[in-house]
Amino acid sequence: MSTFRLLLFFLLFSASLSAQYPAAPDPIAYVTDLGDFLTEEEELNLSRVLLNQYREKGQVQLVVVTVPDLGGQSVEQYAQGLAESWGIGEKDWNNGVLLLLSRAERKVRIELGYGMEGQITDLAAKRIIDKQIVPKLQEAAYYDAIYDGSLAIVSSVEKHFLQKEKRAKDLEYAKENEAMHKRLRQRERLYSSLIFGALGLLTLILVYFGAKGKRSDSRDRNYGSSSKGSSYSSSSSYSDYSDYSDYSDYSDYSDSSFGGGSFGGGGASGDW
Repeated sequence: MSTFRLLLFFLLFSASLSAQYPAAPDPIAYVTDLGDFLTEEEELNLSRVLLNQYREKGQVQLVVVTVPDLGGQSVEQYAQGLAESWGIGEKDWNNGVLLLLSRAERKVRIELGYGMEGQITDLAAKRIIDKQIVPKLQEAAYYDAIYDGSLAIVSSVEKHFLQKEKRAKDLEYAKENEAMHKRLRQRERLYSSLIFGALGLLTLILVYFGAKGKRSDSRDRNYGSSSKGSSYSSSSSYSDYSDYSDYSDYSDYSDSSFGGGSFGGGGASGDW
């Protein structure tokens, strides 16, 4: 086979693969109901919810897609292929998640981007499907199933980030607390040195004036002086070495379009 024919074969093969999936919505939509599970109002409302959470948090770009059928593929193959072809999530973060429903096969799939596999385990995704989505799909409560499942996915991601942020905050607080106590210990050592230095200096002064007074008394006795020895009074003021350390307020530190995210097959599936 010539190089030209080989190239043409691969181009046609790639085109046939891409044709298996619907084109990405333009403009971007967070809910694409090709399988006719939702009313127009329900689709719009859920789209607004997912868009707002992504704008506010940016932790996960969750996209819901329903299709009439899987085109002969397994739900795992179809979900990964669709998510890759659309590029859900940001390229640098791979934070895309696809919630896919197929009407003909009665299959549901949570497909996780590479970057989300550490935030939502396959077991957690399976639990969301089994507990939040499938029971409502079996009752034909499609909007409730998709809505509750979407919120469960977002909540799972937020919980992971909150735990991660809390660990980071605890570590930061521990470092700040250690630094504060180190400064306090340094100040205590400084105060102790100053106090002992002042006491030593006072002792030297007292010894000096005491010795000088004895020499004056000796001279007065030797020369028969009637004058009384001068009295020397020494007054010393002790500075109040109060703790002037300032305790800083260690407050908590508190972390659209599809951007070409990648998917590696992580996630979970179910049926109803």
